[in-house]
Amino acid sequence: MKLSTELRNLPIVSIAEGEEVGVVKDFIIDPAQKAIVAIVIEDPNWFEGAKIISFSLIHSIGDFAITTENASSVVAL
Repeated sequence: MKLSTELRNLPIVSIAEGEEVGVVKDFIIDPAQKAIVAIVIEDPNWFEGAKIISFSLIHSIGDFAITTENASSVVAL
């Protein structure tokens, strides 16, 4: 298990497109479940608004990146 501080600033990579879709900026936590439900993403187009990815759509969390199946997993908040 990784600490949230270890996940911040990790790139998020789409497996299907083979490209970085953003960087972990923050987390949305459900206090009732005591779990992360979404990750807030920092991307180059920050002026278009915040983007998130549901934690259930995360494929894997590694030492150097977080992967997701495809870039469409990232949605505007």
